Amino acid sequence: MRYAYLLLIIAMANDLFDLVPWTHIPGVFNVSDVGIALIGLGILFYIFKVKDFSRLSNFFTWYIFLYLVLLLVQVSVASFNYSQSIFDGLIAARDQFYYLLFPLSLFALNDVRKIKKFLNILSIVSVILIFISIVNYFGPTLFYHRWADGHGVRSGIVRAYIPAMVILPFGAIWEFIKYLDEKKIFTHSLLMFLIIFSGILFRQSRIFILGVTVTLVLILIARRHFKVLVGFGLFSLILIILLEFTTDQNLLLNVFYTAYIDIAQEEGTWEGRLQQIRASFDIVLENFWTGSGGLVIRGSHIPGWASLGSLLDVALNTDLGYWTWVKFFGFPGIVLITILIIGFYLYAWKIKNLGGDPQIINFAWYYFTYVLLIMVTIGTLTITRGIVLLCIIWASLVNATQGEVQVQSTKYDSKELPVASNKEDR
Repeated sequence: MRYAYLLLIIAMANDLFDLVPWTHIPGVFNVSDVGIALIGLGILFYIFKVKDFSRLSNFFTWYIFLYLVLLLVQVSVASFNYSQSIFDGLIAARDQFYYLLFPLSLFALNDVRKIKKFLNILSIVSVILIFISIVNYFGPTLFYHRWADGHGVRSGIVRAYIPAMVILPFGAIWEFIKYLDEKKIFTHSLLMFLIIFSGILFRQSRIFILGVTVTLVLILIARRHFKVLVGFGLFSLILIILLEFTTDQNLLLNVFYTAYIDIAQEEGTWEGRLQQIRASFDIVLENFWTGSGGLVIRGSHIPGWASLGSLLDVALNTDLGYWTWVKFFGFPGIVLITILIIGFYLYAWKIKNLGGDPQIINFAWYYFTYVLLIMVTIGTLTITRGIVLLCIIWASLVNATQGEVQVQSTKYDSKELPVASNKEDR
């Protein structure tokens, strides 16, 4: 039940994977609001069920608290700068309360077995989404999204649409780490990884391909799996050759080449991104010490970015992760994200020294590294579909030590179960 509940919340954050119509009607209904309500109900359930709340005392709880305080400050800034009511600011900021999925996940995924089972479920969801997308691409339209019939053309091929794309790299990195731990040539985890990684290539989203590829290489180098690194290189080479014969295009190489060309010559998607930076540069300078409040500006009922009117440059939140973060939060945001990055790795190291589950620690470590890589364009820290996965990762890391005790408990008589100390709980 707990897995279905968490998965439903993640689905709500991803517009129910675009499998149903009317998930978002401006000014009327937004399915992501239902997800926030589900989080609230889940937290209430555990408030009455759980007696020990000591596991809430951790680095990520404090980070989320500070982030929500900064968010409330931005509501005030938006009210002062743009004469927007506090109520409208809070309504615009409501998506950020998906961060409350973190405490819910802390209690729902309270041991290693539960954590790994849910991570496996998300991998299966990734594969299911890929196969549905293949049917959608070659057969009848199944998704209710403006890109359902294709998302432009890249390398001479219409780009496929895969909903909840952020889940695919999540699943790919998890399955890859599992595969390395299994120490066998061919396993179920390798098959899952290959399917999911192929799905990422199928989507032709450069930042996801680059982010995952760089992360996998970092994993192999750090863990000294040089034979696997060579094997991964051979797999990529074979894939390039197959794509060359079937499509007359080097899709994999084009990802790197076109990304370089777009940035160097200000073409393609990077043309719009660089224009966005120039248009908002003065906004960053004028609001550097307080933040601009752009994240909490509430638009009109007009669909799309047109709803923001004259405040479009202030509130635009797309395709420029780090830049948009600084635009929204200014110097306080720079301090907070620095605290998050340093604090995460120090906390992960602490959990490792406390004897936490190595597989979960490695996954959390490298997935967070992947997030930092893709934040060049993807604002993972402020979009709901990114927030929910971060909350799962952080909760898994906190519970990696606690879960280790519970997994080992089968070796003891019920009267002699080892109990984790409060220090380890935290």
